[in-house]
Amino acid sequence: METNHPDTIKTLQQAAAKSTFEFRAQRNTTVFETTVEGRAISSSTAPEELYRIDPIATRAGYRSEMVSINNETIAATRVVELFPESPLPQAGIAIDDVILRLNGVNLNSAQDLITRIIRDHELGEEVALTVYNGDDVVETTVLLWDPGRRISRINIGPLLQYESSLVPSSETFSLLDFWLFAVYSYSRIEGERSHNIFGLFNITSDYGELTELED
Repeated sequence: METNHPDTIKTLQQAAAKSTFEFRAQRNTTVFETTVEGRAISSSTAPEELYRIDPIATRAGYRSEMVSINNETIAATRVVELFPESPLPQAGIAIDDVILRLNGVNLNSAQDLITRIIRDHELGEEVALTVYNGDDVVETTVLLWDPGRRISRINIGPLLQYESSLVPSSETFSLLDFWLFAVYSYSRIEGERSHNIFGLFNITSDYGELTELED
């Protein structure tokens, strides 16, 4: 198996600790072979990586693994988490399934899958995945998640201005804004809403406060 991806090397180290490997390497003009004894890498201070996530296109978490299928050991990607609205279940892909190829090309790692999907495909596009479910290798297609579009800003000079944000959830609106004052302005940040007229009258409201009564 040829690879130059660091995630594949890391996965190989973790999966095959205490195994023996034969490496062929080149140093300047010399090509040589050497034996490497694998061992587990552990540290009490370094953080341990759990998996990689694609929070948008496939809305899932993946872990790099070495898997053996039909007496062949290859790098692959196991599905370890599915987020709400993930398109994978609709394609018949479940947690613990192993993804082998994207559009017919072998994967090097979980990050390789995520990078190629983000780099080469648009949201809402269809991609082909080769999946091993523990029994069979199957081909399936996935329609990448598409959150759609929303209006985040409208600006028509001093006549009308509108802006919204998802994090934090907020929106502002002003009508006939002449810098020092606006005929009407409205703003919302999370649950708090504010109305302002001519810069003179302001009404602000928020969620009611919950209190605990004791006997």
